[in-house]
Amino acid sequence: VPGPIAAGATGSYSFTTTADLSANGSYTVCAKTVLVGDQNPSNDQFCKVVNNLSCIPMSTEPGAPPAGCNLDGIKRFVLGTIDIDDGGIGCNTEPASSPKGYANRTHLSTDLDRVSGLNTHVLQAMHMWDAAPANAEQISVWIDFNYNGTFEPSEQLLSGGTFPSHGTLHSFNITIPPTANLGSHILRARCIDTTSSPGDPNDPCANFRYGETHDYTVNIIDTLSTSDNELVNGDFEIFSLDGNNFDVELATTNPTGNLRLSVHNILGQLISSMPIGYENGKYQHRLDMSTQATGVYLVTLQNDTMKKTKKIIVK
Repeated sequence: VPGPIAAGATGSYSFTTTADLSANGSYTVCAKTVLVGDQNPSNDQFCKVVNNLSCIPMSTEPGAPPAGCNLDGIKRFVLGTIDIDDGGIGCNTEPASSPKGYANRTHLSTDLDRVSGLNTHVLQAMHMWDAAPANAEQISVWIDFNYNGTFEPSEQLLSGGTFPSHGTLHSFNITIPPTANLGSHILRARCIDTTSSPGDPNDPCANFRYGETHDYTVNIIDTLSTSDNELVNGDFEIFSLDGNNFDVELATTNPTGNLRLSVHNILGQLISSMPIGYENGKYQHRLDMSTQATGVYLVTLQNDTMKKTKKIIVK
């Protein structure tokens, strides 16, 4: 893209050659600035993930919405910081041009921890079919961990969970594998009437007669991982200051030389990394994030035998 762009100015560019994103999977599109003599290249790039999913299932019940998804399907969905819908009847088809009963909600996201012991998360859902026979309405969940745009059997975290009743949020556990790739992934949840045909809750791509399929975004993170030789008495704190500055402190009576402080964005990209020393009973560093884009970042302190991570929010 021709430059230069002056400080504080904006620029626009229309691509003369388009990218072929027709194959299933996730694509990362990045914009990067280049400045000779740049002393802080860590903030030069911003990336956006574009997902091309292999299938968009739909309700086959004849008639316009809400036929096929009026009472059936997910009428409220809660996971982490995502809490959407009020439990009322109606059809969640988003955007309106989507196939009936499919909601693309990948603009909504939440963090899910993968660290063993912290990696089981409670998902809550509700349906409104008041005449449902026992166990008729079932919910299944997948996460596209390998970014290939498909939801494979190994990526299914909930298989046909049943609802004891309608009109009430019910809880289901999903467990993130400790080896899951960090970063953003698509989560698919489908809740359908299994007494009508088609009605397979465990096929992420199959059409259904009554129900809904939703897609969301989840960010797989490490908030804390330790080893046997961790600084067991360490008290890791991050204090937010004015101007998007942060005081990072690890108080401990067991120092083991320098630690490395690193900052990653939620896509797992390294923003900065530096050694910090031990002084006056703590490891400490003033972290300046004033030049970074708004969002969530992961701050990590580690050495060869321990690693601690916390989230910060740049506003």
